[in-house]
Amino acid sequence: MAETDVGRSTGNVAVRVVRQQRTAVQQELTAALDAFHEPVTGSPRARDAAWLDDRGQREIEGLKGIFGIGVEHTAELLRVAREHSVAIEILLDAEEILPIPMMSLVRSVHEALLEACWLTDPAIGSDQRIARAAAACLASVQGNLSPLNQLPNTGIRVAEVQESVEGMHALLKQFGFDLRYDKAGALVTAVIYGEGRAALKINVTELNGLYMPGSEHMWSLGSGGTHSRHWFTAGLEGSRDLLAIMIVAPMLDFVDAAIDNIHGYLGLPTREFHKRAHQRRIALLSRRNEEVSREVFSAGYDEYAAARIQPRVSAG
Repeated sequence: MAETDVGRSTGNVAVRVVRQQRTAVQQELTAALDAFHEPVTGSPRARDAAWLDDRGQREIEGLKGIFGIGVEHTAELLRVAREHSVAIEILLDAEEILPIPMMSLVRSVHEALLEACWLTDPAIGSDQRIARAAAACLASVQGNLSPLNQLPNTGIRVAEVQESVEGMHALLKQFGFDLRYDKAGALVTAVIYGEGRAALKINVTELNGLYMPGSEHMWSLGSGGTHSRHWFTAGLEGSRDLLAIMIVAPMLDFVDAAIDNIHGYLGLPTREFHKRAHQRRIALLSRRNEEVSREVFSAGYDEYAAARIQPRVSAG
C-alpha cells in the first residue's frame, strides 16, 4: 500500500482509486484516438484501413463513414461509463450507505465496456467489424421507435424516425450490406457484410464470458441490484469498507478488458497502464485482509490476470 493511503479510510481509498483510474483511462483514450486516425503499422486498425482502400470506389466513402460512426458509438459508451463512475464516486463519499444504486451503476459500467470490447475486438476480421459498426449504428436509430410509440402525442416524431430508419436501411443496402428483418418485415434484426454478421440485439451474457472471464458473477449481482431482486437486496450484509471494495475492485477488471481490446485493435502498449492500475487494485484490496492480500498481491499484474481467468478455465 502506498504511504499516502496510510491513515485513510477504505472509502477514501476507494474514491481516490476511482478518480485516478478515470484520469488514467482518459489519457489512454486520447492516445487511442490519435492511433485510430494515424494507424500503427501492423495493427488490426492498419489492416482495416488497407481493407477499406481495396473496396469499390462507390463503397469506400460510405464504409469509412460507417467505421467513423462505430468510433463515435464506442466513444459514447466510454463517456457514459465515465459519468457512471463519477456518480459511484459521489455515492462512495456520501454520508448514507447506498449499495443498491451503486451496484446498478457498476452494472451500467460493466455493460458499456462490454459493448466497447465487442466493437474493438482485435481478433475479428474487417468484414465482422464493419458489420458490428453498422449494427450499432442502426440499433441507435431503430431504438427510438419503441419508446416513442409508447409516449403520447408523438405521431409526427414517430413518422420522422420511421423515415430515418427506412433511409438507413436503404443506405446500408447501397453500401453492400445484407439486412435480416423481423417477422413483420419492418425492423432489422441483423446486419451482414461479406463473412461478417452482427445482431442488433447484443447477448451481453455471452460477451461477459468472452471478454471478461473471471468477472461473470458481477453481471448477475448487478442484475440483482438493478432489478430489485429480493435475493440480492435483502441479502446484503457487511461493513461499509467491504462495500467500497465490492463496488470498486470489479470496475478495475472491467477497464482492464476494455483497454486490452481497444489498444489491441490500435496496436498500442498496455503494460504501463496495467502496472499502474494494479497498484491501485493492491491499495484497495489490501484493506480487506492485510495478511492474505500481502501474499496474494505481491505478484505483478500478469500473474494476477492469469489467476483471474482460472475459474472460467476450470469450468471449461
